[in-house]
Amino acid sequence: MLYSRKININDANDSNAVLYKMVSEGSRVLDVGCACGDLAELLTKGKNCLCTGMEYDPEGIACCAQKRVFERLLSVDLNFFAASDYSDLAGYFDYIVCGDVLEHLQNPYKLLQELKHLLQQGGSFVISLPNAAHASIKASLLSDEWEYAELGIMDKTHLRFFTYLSIARFLGEAGLRISEAAYTLLPAEGYQKYKLSDLPLEVAGFIAADPHSYVFQYIVKAEVSTEKSSGLIISNRKKLDIEKLDKKPDAGIMFKIKRFLLIKLPGVIKYIQKLRGLF
Repeated sequence: MLYSRKININDANDSNAVLYKMVSEGSRVLDVGCACGDLAELLTKGKNCLCTGMEYDPEGIACCAQKRVFERLLSVDLNFFAASDYSDLAGYFDYIVCGDVLEHLQNPYKLLQELKHLLQQGGSFVISLPNAAHASIKASLLSDEWEYAELGIMDKTHLRFFTYLSIARFLGEAGLRISEAAYTLLPAEGYQKYKLSDLPLEVAGFIAADPHSYVFQYIVKAEVSTEKSSGLIISNRKKLDIEKLDKKPDAGIMFKIKRFLLIKLPGVIKYIQKLRGLF
């Protein structure tokens, strides 16, 4: 599926808006898995960044080419990416953005190791990853259900799944220290068939008491570190942990419409998704 979204940079619950704010003005940016180039377009026009895009989907590449916002646009299968094939880009980028892409790969750890070669000294990775420990996923698992969807945490194209603890470990083992962390929220009902109300009251209460049960995506800024992975993992956990939420996400009418469509009419989602901004 071709991913295209209208990004509201003032929406703190939009992961792309958070990614946008983590990138400094005038930077050289590699947008990995750039899809239709929506984020790169904002960075180019709003922050005067020089963006290079990597995408494999031909439709996405065509969409990006039409926008004319990339300094360079590369057709790359990220599952087989080798930095040695792009030696002219070694140490070139201030930021490498991996927005909603690592979960789609066979070996995201290997990709990060390769991408490090393209990052200048002192540069940063900016990464967003979905949370497989959301309340709706927990409720589904306790109901013996693991069902993929057209979009969301259980997107049928996702190959890897993460919680905040496994993200801390994954990045730590990759030699990355999180310097900044944020998250977006999703109502506890999520986009899955089963809800907390389908579980025993005590079990539902236990899940609801965990603030991570409301996290949709984690967004991090991280730098390459020579520290031992054990120390990085501990540091990363502290950055990602949430003691409590200021306010739980509200299940408004738009959320209810999305949930209904994803559960009851999944076949039409791929067409509705093309109406930019709805999802």
